Amino acid sequence: MDAELKRDLRWKIADWFDEHRGAMLRDLEALINIRSVAGSPEDGAPYGRVCRDALEQSREILEKLGFKSEVYRDCLALADLAGKDSGEPELGILAHTDVVDATDEGWLSPPFEMEIRGVNIYGRGATDNKGPAVASIYALACARDVAKALDVSFSKTARLFLGSAEEIGCLDVREYAAENAMPKYTFSPDSNYPVVNVEKGRFELDFSAKLPNDSSGGAVVLSELSGGKTTNIVPNFARAALKNADASAIDDAIAEFRAAFPGEQGACVFSAEHTGADTELTVTGVAAHASNPHLGVNAQTALIWVLARLLGADSSRGSAMTALAKLFPHGDATGGTFGIAAQDEVSGKLTLSFNCIELSGETLTANFDSRTVKLSDEQDLVAAVTEKLVAHGFTVTNASRTHCHVVDESSPFVQTLLSVYEEHTGQPGSCRALGGTTYVHDLDSGVAFGCEMPGDDHQIHGINEFMPIANLITSARMFTQVIFDICGIE
Repeated sequence: MDAELKRDLRWKIADWFDEHRGAMLRDLEALINIRSVAGSPEDGAPYGRVCRDALEQSREILEKLGFKSEVYRDCLALADLAGKDSGEPELGILAHTDVVDATDEGWLSPPFEMEIRGVNIYGRGATDNKGPAVASIYALACARDVAKALDVSFSKTARLFLGSAEEIGCLDVREYAAENAMPKYTFSPDSNYPVVNVEKGRFELDFSAKLPNDSSGGAVVLSELSGGKTTNIVPNFARAALKNADASAIDDAIAEFRAAFPGEQGACVFSAEHTGADTELTVTGVAAHASNPHLGVNAQTALIWVLARLLGADSSRGSAMTALAKLFPHGDATGGTFGIAAQDEVSGKLTLSFNCIELSGETLTANFDSRTVKLSDEQDLVAAVTEKLVAHGFTVTNASRTHCHVVDESSPFVQTLLSVYEEHTGQPGSCRALGGTTYVHDLDSGVAFGCEMPGDDHQIHGINEFMPIANLITSARMFTQVIFDICGIE
């Protein structure tokens, strides 16, 4: 592409998005206002009705913009740049319209009602991943319209994939890719800029224990315990119901915690409410995505730390809390207590975050989320962790893992994305590793491209998730440029 045509292309892309800015925001609002959290399967809705509703809403946007779209097995909306008869796509863009859940607690506006405050769009899915999905839809439309305005045609085509099950393991794209060829080059706008060419592996493990309520006399009794509900989120709230807990003993245990973790004075808040012999002890921390546990304060591990001191190790439940406090030390997300800590130059450090626990009746269930590095691919992590858990009286009930995904940063596709980023932002492009997993994890040439700029934190999976409007527009412009660069014009 000669310099003059490239300059004209940049201007026309910019003008097109100036004209369509309002429509993009309205369409994004329609998507955010759907609580598309995975639920029970129904006829025509394998991941729940609301996830299918969001998929249908994205189809409406596509068809309003003049695209013919189809839904693959009720789980993926597909649209091609030049129609289905133009051959197999060279480029694939994979975004999703399902989200993790949110309650109103802590949000400045309802999470499923989009609100623009200042320069930012607020709402669940603003960045993960409804904002990028809308940017991708409009990029496809812009590429088509600008090519027509310049009287050029594409030599190859692109396909947009809009999914509905990314947050529960990318089940939709995995099902599609198992039976269909994927495009030669793919990116998912579900991470960070400049380019994420390394995605860590993921290791999840569920375990349980039978814990009879065997305390006697005036000993402290743990009646109930609950922590996080979502595997891939560092929990910001945990609760325990106690009997016979002396208020001064609780205060002393909390004081010990404060002394051990002085840096969390304002971020980790304990509260104890006493009603006769009953006490409700709660902890509020800071939520974070499990891929970056160091950005959060784990309320669950903080509560277990205090419970271990209150209960001692003489009862079944006290012994379990003591073991958990040892195996999952508060503030330590390295996996070192299980002997699986690892670090390499390609993918960084392994992380392990203890995110879910519940004691109901005599059954304790729990799980953790670990993001593993390239060095870990040859290790039997399940065996190493199981050995430790069994030694402390727990039973492993389920385990799953995926290996690290790496794409050569010198590949032409990665270099094209970096070049587009540099042209549109004026910042140097580079590759980075990600603790999270996106749609491209199992695709050989797949990388993540956007939508958080370096140094930004849009509170993905957290309270007050947002997307700067400028990021939305800049991302859409970059995606359009990528379509032109990869698909080529003649």
